[in-house]
Amino acid sequence: MIFCDFCSAQTCVFENDMHLHMLYDDDSNEFNDKSHLPMLIKENKEVALIDCDESGGGNQRNFQFNQAKHTPKKICDYLCEYVIGQDQAKKVVSVAVYNHYKRMQMKKLSKGKNTEETKIDKRNILILGPTGTGKTLLAQTVARYLGVPFSCSDCSAMTSTGYVGGDVENIINSLFQSADEDVRKTQTGIVYLDEIDKIAARSTSQKDIGGEGVQQELLKILEGTTVQLKNSSGAFEFVDTTDILFITSGAFTGLDHIVKKRMKEKSLGFGSHIAEPPIYSHLDLQTLTSQQTKEELSYTDKLLYDVEMDDLIKFGMIPELCGRLPVVVATPGHTIDTLVKILSEPKNNLVSQYQQHFKFDNVELHFTSEAMYAIAKKATERKTGARALKSLMERVLLEPMFEVPGSGVNRVEITESVVTGSCKPTYITHNSPSAEKESNKPDSIPNTAVRNEKKSVHSSV
Repeated sequence: MIFCDFCSAQTCVFENDMHLHMLYDDDSNEFNDKSHLPMLIKENKEVALIDCDESGGGNQRNFQFNQAKHTPKKICDYLCEYVIGQDQAKKVVSVAVYNHYKRMQMKKLSKGKNTEETKIDKRNILILGPTGTGKTLLAQTVARYLGVPFSCSDCSAMTSTGYVGGDVENIINSLFQSADEDVRKTQTGIVYLDEIDKIAARSTSQKDIGGEGVQQELLKILEGTTVQLKNSSGAFEFVDTTDILFITSGAFTGLDHIVKKRMKEKSLGFGSHIAEPPIYSHLDLQTLTSQQTKEELSYTDKLLYDVEMDDLIKFGMIPELCGRLPVVVATPGHTIDTLVKILSEPKNNLVSQYQQHFKFDNVELHFTSEAMYAIAKKATERKTGARALKSLMERVLLEPMFEVPGSGVNRVEITESVVTGSCKPTYITHNSPSAEKESNKPDSIPNTAVRNEKKSVHSSV
């Protein structure tokens, strides 16, 4: 019997290079092996791998990096199931996450050994891009795949210590709560810091309590420090942030102008010079993009790929914080074709979600390809990326979701005309003459086409 550093069990045995978790029964005062947890181990009997479930995700309670199953390619393949487009961002995030947890495993295996190996620094991630491009989804999905605790914090609400607003240490407390107040799980988690561009240093005569001051306090958290937290029972716990991966993101509105100025490029296709705004973090995204063509927006996206540390410093980020975010990647805006794919292709896509809603009422929901294209086109006009898709779907399906339950309708068809508002959805019932259905159609569906399924021609997704 030996102590297991992996699962914190008091007793474990090794048989045929397998790790068996032995449970102690207080009633019988003896050990039983009814709950075996098989694990592959190293020859030196150190547990190095985690038993993953069928979906590929790890056991969050006892997470350990699996070098065989958590390769960059496998992480990227999993991301592709949920995130459409952003191929470069998925590749960069996959490699960065793999290297981060490999670094933790290397440090653990070399602990206690008299070796003079090169110290590997932590590589936190910065994701640039407009709203609705999948930045948050990337972080959430990779955390779910690894099975590690995950928390999301909004930097725009943070202020320096002593002022009204969110404290920087609340970031770790959110992760601590996500890990069920387990310190070991917390120290292997992922923290997502959204809207980090909102804490850029501002040119003001007053004290900047929400800009540079917050950046200064973030430094020690990102680099590695011990944070004192209070659990639900009132006892104090100490969390080391050295091995917590931080993924930061922001729209960085106006950063492309800084990059363009550095590259001495002309403005977006017009040959005229655009004056540099005094405070980039306060620019209005709608104002910047409302007059831009598709080609100009594509050029803007390309500029974000060329962002350097000096550009971020001119934007208002302090050099020390930029140095702690060495992995930088951009997520360009979605095209109409990409938004159409987002509607129907990834797992847990919006079309499947709404179809599931209607299926619960024994109703089939069908979208034509033209209808989905029309929804995607409207979404691009709103300048909020994929976030606009859900609100548009809610608007299009409001009437069917209100009228159909309890009406006897079996099928709902959404066409392009329904999306544009020129006609109402088509409702279909089964095995009933059209005349009878017309006369017996629910009073709750006035002036709406109700027809026999045998006489209809419809395309579906």
